Amino acid sequence: MGDFNLDIRSEEFYARKLVNELLALGIKQYIKDFTRITKSSQTVIDLVFSNDKQNVQVCHTPIITDHAWIVMTFEKSNDCDKLRKFRARDRSKFSADYFERIWRKKYSKLGEEETVDVKANKLIGSIVETLDIVAPMKNFNIPNRWMDQKWYTDEVKEITKARDEAYKRAVQSNREEDWEQYRLYRNQGVAMIRNKKKAYYEVMIDSNKNNPSEMWKTLKEVINGKRIQNDKYDEIIFDETEGKVSYNREEIANRFNEYYITSIKDIVLSIDSSDNGGLTDVQEELTDINRWEEFNTITEEELRNIIHKLPKKKGTDEGISTEVLQEIYNVINGDLLKVINASLSEGIFPEEWKVATVVPIPKVPKTVKASEYRPINVLPIYEKVLELVVKKQLDEFIASNNILIEQQSGFRKGHSCETAIQTVIEQWKITISEKKMVGVIFMDLKGAFETIDKDRLIEKLKNYGMGGKVLSWFKSYVNGRYQKVKLVGVFSKQMVVEYGVPQGSVLGPVLFILYINDIVEHKKRVKQGDSSDYRERYRAEESDKNEVSRTYVRRPFTIQRTLRLYN
Repeated sequence: MGDFNLDIRSEEFYARKLVNELLALGIKQYIKDFTRITKSSQTVIDLVFSNDKQNVQVCHTPIITDHAWIVMTFEKSNDCDKLRKFRARDRSKFSADYFERIWRKKYSKLGEEETVDVKANKLIGSIVETLDIVAPMKNFNIPNRWMDQKWYTDEVKEITKARDEAYKRAVQSNREEDWEQYRLYRNQGVAMIRNKKKAYYEVMIDSNKNNPSEMWKTLKEVINGKRIQNDKYDEIIFDETEGKVSYNREEIANRFNEYYITSIKDIVLSIDSSDNGGLTDVQEELTDINRWEEFNTITEEELRNIIHKLPKKKGTDEGISTEVLQEIYNVINGDLLKVINASLSEGIFPEEWKVATVVPIPKVPKTVKASEYRPINVLPIYEKVLELVVKKQLDEFIASNNILIEQQSGFRKGHSCETAIQTVIEQWKITISEKKMVGVIFMDLKGAFETIDKDRLIEKLKNYGMGGKVLSWFKSYVNGRYQKVKLVGVFSKQMVVEYGVPQGSVLGPVLFILYINDIVEHKKRVKQGDSSDYRERYRAEESDKNEVSRTYVRRPFTIQRTLRLYN
């Protein structure tokens, strides 16, 4: 922005060259009106160039010089200048030895007669107290520069540096050979960045095929160029009828928590369980399986293997991340083992470990609608360790008793979306070869995990052969859960979670497929077809597309009555 002394309204060579060269770089000139008016001339020599759309005005009053005022209104949005703020533990002086020295002074050993809750609270409380000394919580500011991207290699850095230097030479000399050199470096730089990005993301996608969480992060980065963020929560619409309302951060956090809890409750209450169309829960207690009454306690070696295979996670607000837990493991291993084995032996899940932290993440940029914030459930790392111990034994029980139906492909070793798709395609091929019609209804169950009926889930686990301390443990695990919302460092009040299994948990997916495992039993009651993985297939007996259409008009109501059995 400034007085370039080149009239872009004229056909002057240098004026046209300036505009065209910058336009080739994606930089546009926004002044259209005359900026200097004299008796003998009217020229546009005060210019504004930008690579983003700008709101500019040319004002000729008040007159100070013979140049007009250029008024430019813009909202600064420069990612290179932004700092990403977060709170974490300062590990600059942290070491396992330092932790152990303080731990020995602060920690009192677990008593054999203490309850599971007392043991768990004492252990985690002592870990946090020690970490607060050796690695205290601290506010950090990290520059959000694009240069931090992993595809920005030394090669890219060198070519961009050469490009910038060539540009400076070309601008100063204005010789065609210098401009040609600049264009050469520019094109090489663009090609190299594209290739580096492509190679980097191909590796990321390929290496995260079996890690859905990291896969989605990578895909979002590819699509959006950067993660969708929103740190402006001053005005959020929770109810369309009340419009946009201003709150302080704590009030907004509380409103978000209420919104998420109420949304699930509304889904559950919207299902009329009194009208099942004559359908009943057909699952009966299985008699030809081995009953599971007690967990096996684990060894220190088994616990060590679980800890060291944990994926990298930050954990909840007490600051016990995967990395921290792995580094202090040799200090706390004996007591952590005692807490886990006490939980298994007594059939009790620690109460304080049941609190989830929910982080609202915007699905779209700069949204103010609460409905466009996805709730991300964050559970304590140590809680997941206990879940992993139980899941291993649960998987063995399910496999040894052949409990899961053949049609189930979700959350199952050796199965995937590919196997599910391949199965139905083969079925469709057979149907089509028999000159019959195939109609398909695809369904997405809203709040599938969160709307599970806890009492019905426990009853089903009992019917699958679980009892004693095992069934007591699962009752303790699903009941008495709470959640709080974290919003830009501010926490809401805790609220009771009445329904469902926890999102983001280790056991949640397995419990969900056990919950819906008997859904195909209802195909005898539902005229034709079978259901699995949120899918209902109808196979017409005759190749009459009109009959298929008529059946599919009626079909959703029958399916809806079937699904009421699961809520």
